[in-house]
Amino acid sequence: MSSGLSREELADVLERAHVEIGKDAGIRLLHRASTLLAEIDAAGLVQVLPPHPEDPDHNPRARIDWPEVVAGVERGGRFTGPHGRRRDESVVRIALSLLGVLQIDLHTELNMLDRPTTALVLAAIGASTQSHYDSYERLLPDGRPSGWSGTVFRPPLFPWPETPPGPAPGQGTLSLWPAAEEETAALAAALANPYPEVGLPLDDHVLRVLRHLRPADVAGMRGAGLARMRWPDDPGVRATRHELPVADVEEWLGAPLPEFDDLVPAVLRCFTLEPGPLPRRGTTLPDGEPLQVHVDLLWVAPDVDLDHLVLHHAPQDGYVQGYLSWTPWRQRDEPEDRTTDFTSAAGGHTGVSVGGTRIGVQRFEGGVTRIGWGRRVGGDLFGIALHVPREPREALEFLLRGRNVP
Repeated sequence: MSSGLSREELADVLERAHVEIGKDAGIRLLHRASTLLAEIDAAGLVQVLPPHPEDPDHNPRARIDWPEVVAGVERGGRFTGPHGRRRDESVVRIALSLLGVLQIDLHTELNMLDRPTTALVLAAIGASTQSHYDSYERLLPDGRPSGWSGTVFRPPLFPWPETPPGPAPGQGTLSLWPAAEEETAALAAALANPYPEVGLPLDDHVLRVLRHLRPADVAGMRGAGLARMRWPDDPGVRATRHELPVADVEEWLGAPLPEFDDLVPAVLRCFTLEPGPLPRRGTTLPDGEPLQVHVDLLWVAPDVDLDHLVLHHAPQDGYVQGYLSWTPWRQRDEPEDRTTDFTSAAGGHTGVSVGGTRIGVQRFEGGVTRIGWGRRVGGDLFGIALHVPREPREALEFLLRGRNVP
């Protein structure tokens, strides 16, 4: 259960409760450079306790489930993003190291910091040392050592920055070239109008946004996008049989699958426990973990021979890949925190609404666009995604011409 404190209140309480938690500089670094404190509080991993009755300063006490926090920030953990890592991963690991709960390779983590974050890390390191106390030896009036020492408080070596650093004096600014100015204006318009309702034909605003989406780079595609299709690592996998009838999947889903002109559905089920019908939702594995249900989907031209079809990592013209998923711990509609980003390493993305349903549009290399949305059937929430072998505009128009789509 969350503490119910605001982000500022939570940071203040945890800094003052540093006796139980660790160095308050680590808490302040997390608060200034990351959203992790609010995330672990929302996950119920923070316990705020009243002051000890014998504490004259009435400092609050707090406990944090550090093993769960550390596990959650590791690659693919509960506090990582959709691509298995955090944008603020390095500074989070440094802060947890200052708190004494994680060992890190400092060389690797420092190499990932930008200038503003480096200023915060330097301030946290300075606050974690004894550098703010300067010891000296007291002298007798005649200048001889007295055998006594004293300390004097010194200002921090690296104060916590109050505002982000600005340009160097006299540096001035340069105007952007026309293409960059157009992209900046298009992004501002997209952020001001997130998830616009769309239909055919697409309006100028949506076309403008889709035109600026950049494809994923090689590093950004790792562990995301098409990798979620979970095909083997071979260049292609030969589909030798059609394991599940479409009617069986639609009966299990409780709704018809999307339909597209000139293509017919050919559902392929891959990487399930054993052959047979789809497992009942709510089934548990032998170790007691709830079972996620994942069905790979395929739409092909009517004359395609499924027994000799080779599926490559990147979909090619003539068929469309997709997947249908049901996850037991994602059974509530969560607010979408991703709106539009033209230059994301994982693929430029934006969002639109179709019939009141929000869908995401993401661009990949090779002329492939991922379109994904959630569909609620009764009390169950399903995830549906298509990888359409077309550029964003053509891919979205392809979706809008379909049936049983949002």
